[in-house]
Amino acid sequence: AHLTGDAAFLPRLVSHDSAPSVLRVLHYDQVPELHAQLQTLNRGERAQGKARLRAAFPAHTDGSLLTLGPRGTCAGLMVRDYASGKWVDVEAAMAEDEACLFCGDPLAFLSRHHFPSCMHQPDALLMAQHAPTQRLSMPFFLYPDVEATLDASRTRPSLRAADGKPLYDAGAGAAVVRAADLPLNVGGVRSKWAWKREEYYAGLVMADDANPFPGVQEQYVPRAGYG
Repeated sequence: AHLTGDAAFLPRLVSHDSAPSVLRVLHYDQVPELHAQLQTLNRGERAQGKARLRAAFPAHTDGSLLTLGPRGTCAGLMVRDYASGKWVDVEAAMAEDEACLFCGDPLAFLSRHHFPSCMHQPDALLMAQHAPTQRLSMPFFLYPDVEATLDASRTRPSLRAADGKPLYDAGAGAAVVRAADLPLNVGGVRSKWAWKREEYYAGLVMADDANPFPGVQEQYVPRAGYG
């Protein structure tokens, strides 16, 4: 209702059984081994090793409408604050029964960036500080129905972004996109949106629609939505 004046607008996108929403259990079990390797490096190699460890899981935005992430078993999720551009160790401030809720690219598209998609990164260097504990996280991804069409022209023109600037033109790229093309960034559809050129998204790594998930069975790839 806030976006379009139609209270059923978003529910219709996710109400069918074919919606690929998923609760995923993520094991970062390679981090302790990477941490152990880091300790074998000499002082001259340590800085480069830390940089490579931090880059092990790239900064990205999700292909989901919303992502809900309970606190992991140890801190490791870095979120980039939109207002300041600073990276925040969000889980360090979370209680055991709290979760982090943030927007993905489809909701940013539908709202013409009224709700920005959240840059975040699993930080292996931060996780390594808890070695030998292995990080386990269990985020829930709410995706649009795989057969849905997302129409950004439905957004009410009276809306303004949180910083007071006008909303992005829905025509900066296609105003209507297929939900099925978003998780894998087919044809670079998510990369073409004008707000992705903001400084906030510097360092963003997008999925490659040719081979984004090596080793993952093809029929499961559209449901992954990472990056």
